[in-house]
Amino acid sequence: MKRIFASFFAIGAMLYFQSCGDDDTSEPSNETIEATANINPNNFPGGIGLDFSAGENGRLVQLDEEASFEWDIQVITYRTAEGGRPGVILWGDSRNSAAATQAVNVSDGLGVGMGKTGFDGFARATTAMQQALSADDEFLFDPVLDVDQNGRADIDILNAAWQDLVIGDRIVNLEEANQPVYLVKDRSGNLYKFQMVSRESGGATTLRWEKFDAASID
Repeated sequence: MKRIFASFFAIGAMLYFQSCGDDDTSEPSNETIEATANINPNNFPGGIGLDFSAGENGRLVQLDEEASFEWDIQVITYRTAEGGRPGVILWGDSRNSAAATQAVNVSDGLGVGMGKTGFDGFARATTAMQQALSADDEFLFDPVLDVDQNGRADIDILNAAWQDLVIGDRIVNLEEANQPVYLVKDRSGNLYKFQMVSRESGGATTLRWEKFDAASID
């Protein structure tokens, strides 16, 4: 009888401590997410799209496979006479900035380092950073009309168009250690840190992002 009572006591104690643990309402810390998809224009001419708020941790997809996917950031490569020319496009543009994805390079004069070290050390979205956010200007390149005599993207028009974008083609050829970190405000108004990790010669492209919680935003 004593053994039975002791067993019930032990089980009750376990359930008590487990229920106390379940009562812990603290939110888990945000995760750093890395995902890879391909931007080779021969196989994936639509490039890739990243929706920061899809699911629990965001979602990166091949846009040729999910044409209706609503992205915050697109990475795409256009084939020119001099080879592929990749770049990064934010959703929307300055004609309707309030509804567009916005970004700023916080490694350029805003106190954040580059590479993985800079990404990990970027712990607070300051007021100055948020005030510096901006949408892309209109992307003045038409992949159907702006082509050369061989039907490939006109490199001069494309290069000029990339320069009107916040990120454009500035990061696509950098080593990870030299990659700047961006603060991004998505279409829903949430803030993220964002970085391109790598782009392989075959087109495999890895992106890194993490959401800022309210306590880390001025």
